[in-house]
Amino acid sequence: MSGHTPGPWEHTKAGFDRCLIRHALRGDAHVPGYLAEVNNIGGSFAANVALITAAPDLLYALIALYDDALELDIEKRPLYVAALAAIEKATNP
Repeated sequence: MSGHTPGPWEHTKAGFDRCLIRHALRGDAHVPGYLAEVNNIGGSFAANVALITAAPDLLYALIALYDDALELDIEKRPLYVAALAAIEKATNP
């Protein structure tokens, strides 16, 4: 896969309008190992936190689906082209 920190990731509230995203197997969010900070600047704060937390699982599932598409020889269909673009965006920073 890519060089990202593997899942699972989890979020921890860090005040009223802030969450920290960390590897779920780490200790306290205040020790090294937190991956990102999400601030509530309006909009869908909870949805943004959930999406970021789910990122490793989503990437793994998308790669698995794309690999199945290769076996079925349907990888050139528009949805699979978009899936490959998303995989490349996530794995080639």
